[in-house]
Amino acid sequence: MRLPGERQFVEVMGAMPLPAHVGDPEGGGGMRLFVSYAGGGLRQVDLTAAEVAKLEVLVPDAGADPAEVLAGMWAAWMRHTCGSRYPSVLAASPLRPYAHQSEAVYGNMLRQPMLRFLLADEPGTGKTIMGGLWLREAQRLGHVRRALVVCPAHLVSKWQLDFERFLGGGLRRITAATAREGALSGQHDLWVVSMELAAVNPAVYEAIHPDNAGWDAVVIDEAHRLTPTAERYWRVGQMLCRNTLRAVLMTATPHRGNEWLFRSLMHLVDPDVFPAVGDVNDEQPTSRLKPGVMHFVRRMKEELVGFDGEQLFKARRADNVKVPLSAAERAYYDEALSLVDRWFPAAARSLARMVYGKRAASSLHALAETLRRRSDRIGSQNPADAALEADADDEDDEAASEVRVVNEHSTDARAERRDIADLLRRLEDDLGRSARPLASTPGDATSAGLDPAPPGSAGAASVLAGPPSPGLAASKWPRMIDECLTPNGITAGSGEQVVVFTEYADTAQWLRRRFESAGFSARTYSGRDPHSARDQTRSEFAVGKFEVLVSTDAGNEGIDLQSAHVLVNWDIPWSLVRLEQRMGRIHRIGQGRDVRLYNIVATDTREGEAMARLLDNLVAAANELDGKIFDSLRLITEQALDEAHVTDLAKLLGRCFDDGDTQSSALEAVSRITAERLRQIHERQRGAEQHLRSGVELGAAHEVLHDDRLERINPHIVERFASVAAEADAIAFERSAAADRGFWLLAGKSMALPASLQPPNGETARLVATSASAKQHAASAGLAAAGEGIVFGPGEDAFAELAAAVGEHAAAALLRGGVLYDPNEAHDCEMHVYEGEIAEGRAAPRRRCYAVKTTSTGARPVPWAALANLTAQPPAAMADRGGARAERVAEATAASEISARTSIRDDAEDAAELRGGVGGRQPQRSLARGCSPPRSKPVPRTPRRANAIANSAIASDALTSG
Repeated sequence: MRLPGERQFVEVMGAMPLPAHVGDPEGGGGMRLFVSYAGGGLRQVDLTAAEVAKLEVLVPDAGADPAEVLAGMWAAWMRHTCGSRYPSVLAASPLRPYAHQSEAVYGNMLRQPMLRFLLADEPGTGKTIMGGLWLREAQRLGHVRRALVVCPAHLVSKWQLDFERFLGGGLRRITAATAREGALSGQHDLWVVSMELAAVNPAVYEAIHPDNAGWDAVVIDEAHRLTPTAERYWRVGQMLCRNTLRAVLMTATPHRGNEWLFRSLMHLVDPDVFPAVGDVNDEQPTSRLKPGVMHFVRRMKEELVGFDGEQLFKARRADNVKVPLSAAERAYYDEALSLVDRWFPAAARSLARMVYGKRAASSLHALAETLRRRSDRIGSQNPADAALEADADDEDDEAASEVRVVNEHSTDARAERRDIADLLRRLEDDLGRSARPLASTPGDATSAGLDPAPPGSAGAASVLAGPPSPGLAASKWPRMIDECLTPNGITAGSGEQVVVFTEYADTAQWLRRRFESAGFSARTYSGRDPHSARDQTRSEFAVGKFEVLVSTDAGNEGIDLQSAHVLVNWDIPWSLVRLEQRMGRIHRIGQGRDVRLYNIVATDTREGEAMARLLDNLVAAANELDGKIFDSLRLITEQALDEAHVTDLAKLLGRCFDDGDTQSSALEAVSRITAERLRQIHERQRGAEQHLRSGVELGAAHEVLHDDRLERINPHIVERFASVAAEADAIAFERSAAADRGFWLLAGKSMALPASLQPPNGETARLVATSASAKQHAASAGLAAAGEGIVFGPGEDAFAELAAAVGEHAAAALLRGGVLYDPNEAHDCEMHVYEGEIAEGRAAPRRRCYAVKTTSTGARPVPWAALANLTAQPPAAMADRGGARAERVAEATAASEISARTSIRDDAEDAAELRGGVGGRQPQRSLARGCSPPRSKPVPRTPRRANAIANSAIASDALTSG
């Protein structure tokens, strides 16, 4: 009932007469009520007789405002969606999971409120998306509030980027400063930390300890690094997994041919189920562990198909292009190494030769840039300190090595600068650049841990104003054009795309200019670019706005480049990790064509022959195995190197720059790694993991897809809900100036907005975007206000809070019921909304709502989308259809109705007579069931009305009737 002078209805838990002398000067007839409010608790209210007369008792008479009733029903729909296990996080996201992703998240992971799981799909299958999607859905369902993601340093940006693009953002990075300043104790819930930082920084280790941070879940990417043999990483894994209720570990290589390593990983997943392992170097056990689907899933690339049954991954083929240096290139290569021998201290010569040699083999432009930086920085800083300051979170060993070299002391700095200046003058003449020098870009040096070159120094003439003039030819360039690009239809202006990888940002800039001078549209992607520029480059490449992406290994850090089907390694990294990552950049889900991979190898360098021999064997084995070897290139090659008594490939190749006959020994070592041996190791590895393979249950995935399509609330439905609430005068919801981009202005009206949606200071309305993609597109288009908009959809807390507020506002109207209209219904009906509370384990209770339709034939559940047909007023177009056909339909319907009711009446009278003459009961007009009295003259059918009535014994109940 509603008390006099109050707006909201309340529930009266008890009542008693009020004595005349207590609060009732009128002399009796008063009442003492014990009132329950939505917030909980009881309140005593004393009313006089006059006030009792003004009490408004709520009865289900279908007399409520139809607009409020409709708003209450829509609010129930939205609350149901916010609490459903179906993927409402996706409603405001551009993300659409593939079958295997949907099956893993919605079929395996979300079904377990206390999840302990190892996600072990092969590379490129979208494990980051699956882990992030599970986190967001678990938050929405109330299983998780605070969570930590742990991953290698080079994947931190990928996690953050994927959250920004697909999952609403909000994943903050933990740094040493974060731990030092105690920022983790704040209100923010989602954090990501690099595995390396957690392992080596004691303050960060303590800050992320679950006892201090209160994590509800931890997600660990590249979890195979957490082995007992890697003590620091293992310590981090144990600390997090043992003290956090929910743990998801992810790796593409769970077994690696060692059963003990696999069992130790499963022990981290669930220590209560999988016992601890002793020594991982013990003799391998005869039995093999196969975890169940509650703890483990591993799908192989060749088995993955889309919802249409088509294979997700295309074929791969690789080729090596071996290019000897030209005579001029070789001369500059040798002269650069001779500078090292003349002017570097003996202890620093090996590293300096390697840096100069690798850069000269990449491009003479890269060599020139390093020599300029060397001339400017000789002995200016301790080399070790300079390398540490370059980028504490970067794993770019090449950048750190160069910083060491350019800061190294010289045996005669003045003479060395003179020699460098002489070499640079000749090199610029040969490159055709000397007529057009520009001041070097300050960011180029500072991004590598260096200071900008001072004016007038050797480093001040470094960037060309335009494309290079004809001069010294780069031996790799024509071979790349003729053997890698043209055969695949990649020509200037063709629109076909290619990704070119290089180790050096200097080479990347030079290559971009070369491509542009040849008529291609090209961009660079490197660590020198700010994150916003890199995001724009990546997104524009994905939609085909330019043809050539020249990327450093910053492009390995989580970006997907599958809009191109050709990848060229302009130079070859010595890191197997980086080489494996490069090979996987375009062979990913979404690639529509067969993939071609090319490695360009400069053969007559110090390490060239050894690298070429190793790559020949790798490519031969990979092509024989349809490219599968590239998915575990590092693991397989490391095992082969170990058999050849080589502990580290980079160290082996680096020794080629030592004094003595080191090149022959390196070539001899890699010659023992044959294509046949690599194939055998790969087959052995696959065989060891064969028992771990999980199939993809397409039936289950299709069921999730079907449920998703039925349950999904898209931006148009979100906008319709807000419009229905506005028609009930609860809120104001109007188009903004950017409405065509999905932006609206939201304000309170007869009800207050939740705190999360309150307008900023001085504003009268809150800008909201009905999809995350709308906000991204508006920001890309330069709409400054877009950044202030709140994403407004079923996966967002603000939306859930508004749905709850509208539901509470309309609760009384929904309980009372009202008359609504459905132009698509042929008969009157009732629609009920049932709401209840469900608690699972220790998770927060969730409210669930269900829609049920009742007709003369019975009751059945209906999709919530049926509400979209209901209106608060009869559609004018339906008031009188007119015409002969409508008349005939009406006549037939009326005749059938009269016949049926007459038959029922006659049967009832006959039965009454048989029982002893008791009079038969005539059928009554039922508001709930919508029966109409028989008419003597047929009339055209009018739209059906929907009466929404509620039964107070259940939380909410809507009924429709004519």
